[in-house]
Amino acid sequence: MIHTLPSSFDEAVSDFSSTQKRAYQLAFEADIINLLVGPLAEANYMAMRDNEPINPHLVNLNALHYYGGSSDLETINEYLDCFIADKAHREKKLSELFLAAFHFINNRSNWYAIMALADYILADCKNIIGCEEIIAVLDANCIEAKKSAWF
Repeated sequence: MIHTLPSSFDEAVSDFSSTQKRAYQLAFEADIINLLVGPLAEANYMAMRDNEPINPHLVNLNALHYYGGSSDLETINEYLDCFIADKAHREKKLSELFLAAFHFINNRSNWYAIMALADYILADCKNIIGCEEIIAVLDANCIEAKKSAWF
């Protein structure tokens, strides 16, 4: 959602209204959550495949390095360096966003959508899949999930 990271969040929003500042902050947080979801989904898949339990204590932030998350964590740190200056506040915010990402992948309907998208990506022979295609797969999966919930 954020195309280019500013050198400082406060400088970037200095001329923004309070509504614009809040929207920009939410975009920052959404990007961080999106970066966390990938390796968390991998960890969840591995746990399910191995019939192992998963929770935020077993798969913590540092464990994401083992699930393809090293570059994601580097990017997250770049976001946080520009977003929050105070280390304690930064760690608290990261923990909050990690839990939000964990709850997202742990939601059954979200997990079904993630699996449908993964199946689509594996079946597609293209190197790049357009956003419209991804949205169509997710939309179709959401409709199917709602249908199965009704019956």
